[in-house]
Amino acid sequence: MKINKQTLLCAMVKADMNNQKLSEKTGVSVNQISNIRQGRGSSYDTALKLAKALDVSVNELIESEG
Repeated sequence: MKINKQTLLCAMVKADMNNQKLSEKTGVSVNQISNIRQGRGSSYDTALKLAKALDVSVNELIESEG
């Protein structure tokens, strides 16, 4: 599953989080967050952790396929 890079970045800016802070809050590695920000896929579970930490809906983060 792909996470929308732009939406993720905007949510991180609004939450005042960099990769390190987001990693600490979610338990997702800094490397994995970096990979997601570069457009690589992730699991639904990871997307859910990121969404919860950034206080956004997981549906907002997931890139639509249509």
